[in-house]
Amino acid sequence: MRTLSFWIAAAIAAAIPVSTHAAPTDSLTLSDAIARVEQSSAGLRALRLREEAARHSVNQARRRINPVLTFDAENIGGDYNAFDQSELTLGFTQTIELGGKRGARSTASQAVAEAAALRIATGGIALRAETARRFNQAAFSENELELARANLRISEELTNAAKRRVESGAALLADRHLSLVAHADAELAVRVADQHREGSRRALSALWGDADGFDERIAFRFTPAPVPPLDSLLARIPESPAVRTASADVATERAAAGATQSLRGLDIDISGGVRRVEADDATTFLVGVAVPLPIWDRRQGSIAASQVRISASEAVVDSVRIATEAALRNLVAEHARVDYERNFIATRMLPEQSQALATLRDAYLLGRASYSDLLEVQRDLLHLRMREAAMQREARDIAIAIDELLGMEEIRHED
Repeated sequence: MRTLSFWIAAAIAAAIPVSTHAAPTDSLTLSDAIARVEQSSAGLRALRLREEAARHSVNQARRRINPVLTFDAENIGGDYNAFDQSELTLGFTQTIELGGKRGARSTASQAVAEAAALRIATGGIALRAETARRFNQAAFSENELELARANLRISEELTNAAKRRVESGAALLADRHLSLVAHADAELAVRVADQHREGSRRALSALWGDADGFDERIAFRFTPAPVPPLDSLLARIPESPAVRTASADVATERAAAGATQSLRGLDIDISGGVRRVEADDATTFLVGVAVPLPIWDRRQGSIAASQVRISASEAVVDSVRIATEAALRNLVAEHARVDYERNFIATRMLPEQSQALATLRDAYLLGRASYSDLLEVQRDLLHLRMREAAMQREARDIAIAIDELLGMEEIRHED
């Protein structure tokens, strides 16, 4: 018969997160999850369509202004006899844009298209980060369930031990009742953990359009999630999505300002045509040039407004850069705190608590400790295990947040 010592040792071993170096063929890795999400994300598809629309706008901006074909008929009817003395004119007018208007217009549209492409990249980073967070939650929900099951195994053995001691008269009947309550609580914890597991799996699969969850086992390495030194992270701030997006807005405003400035240049309308004069039975040709006079409107207001918008966009870049640095410093500091707490629990508290449970178990079997004390130590051990797992999950979430903040090409993960 397996002893209480065996079950405690087995439960403690089962509660220790194990690295999965060789994932089975039916396992789901984070890379798999990200691939599924990117293939089916409606949000990314919308961003790609907006970029495509922006590219079409660039092509449109490069087009020249269409010519104008006109037809005029004069001296028809009235005091004149039908068309006998009419004058018929067929004309053609083409506007020649000067001042670099078409180039400036194309540059402005190109800037909008590039900003749209950047938003796609930023959207992809955010989507991968959210996938990593949900994958992380699903993986640790699996771990939570394993811990709850390990605790249930310990509870079952302690319940049996209490029953034997009560039946032999070595313990009070209250121990039996306490053990049954503890066993019921352990069963409830397993059920709750299983529900958390299923919920986290559905939350993950919802990202790729499946609300029912998935059957594959999650392949995950339960290892610490270190982050690079702060100085190397600070150097990446100019390439962060938020700063790049704000900088792209500045480029867009500058390009728009250039397009507005180009409108001050004068355009020339060149026209030509042919006229038929019925009264003289003659045909003649027409040539004309029209130039607008910039007397009342020289675009002063629009140009001034565009310059103000540029200044505002530049101020936003500075604000975003400062906010990104502050957020990064806070995340790094928080990660250090969480990692220290996790390591302290793993190396200092858990070994002592495990030893305390084994010692108190022996004392209880010898009648030197109460069952309530034994239950309290068991609960404390489970609490520490859960706390360590929570710290590990939080450390990974912070690492993911840092990657998302700085726009790293791949969200931190291990398959």
